[in-house]
Amino acid sequence: MRKTFSLSDPKHAPARVVEAIKSDVRKYLKRERGKKLPEGVAHWDFDCRSGKEESEAKPTHPAELPKAVDTAAAEDWPAIYIEILAKPDRPSSKPPTPKSETAAPESIRPATDEAPRQRNAMKQTLLISMATAAVIRAGLIRKCR
Repeated sequence: MRKTFSLSDPKHAPARVVEAIKSDVRKYLKRERGKKLPEGVAHWDFDCRSGKEESEAKPTHPAELPKAVDTAAAEDWPAIYIEILAKPDRPSSKPPTPKSETAAPESIRPATDEAPRQRNAMKQTLLISMATAAVIRAGLIRKCR
């Protein structure tokens, strides 16, 4: 993302404009971190720069970008330039395992649809019976015969 954000908007308060810029930056970082990693890479890294203009932009750590926006607003800049470039960071320490070795045979795999439903039904039944027993002990209702 290479973008120049205006710090003034006639329709919105300056504080709301600053919060919107910081929110856009956070959303972009979250979206990029969620993308699929290339094989053998541990995580994403970001090359970030911020400044008054593209020519004046200085390297900034991703965690410092919201502070850079606050600084720009405090110094009454008309706009702030933010550049965020995602790159694969470093190789993973684990070697990738082939899927054929890790997959369980069909006969051993649990039924994915039925097992959670059955567990949830059993939990609900247990909770209802425990609640009923507590109410009977408290004497609020009589036990049915």
